[in-house]
Amino acid sequence: MAAIRRNVQDFMAAIRAQGKNANGTSPNLYGATQNADGSVTVTKNGSTLYSRIIYNMGNQIVGAQGDGNQDSMTVVSAEGVTAVGSVTNFLSTLT
Repeated sequence: MAAIRRNVQDFMAAIRAQGKNANGTSPNLYGATQNADGSVTVTKNGSTLYSRIIYNMGNQIVGAQGDGNQDSMTVVSAEGVTAVGSVTNFLSTLT
């Protein structure tokens, strides 16, 4: 069962713990900062990767393995288009 992060600070800490911090051979260093509206900006090696991710604290979606205990997030594009996804799956892409 995937862990649910308790708040946006836990979400940001999980992002920062990926890449080089999780695997010493990774060339990537990820950062996360909270925006004034409560959303999160994610950086990769100092460049913005996602400018607005909303952590859906307490919301759950069904993961790829049918796991109903995954917290979710909403990625918002510059055009305002949204996509909801699993935080656990997102973190696994930050290598």
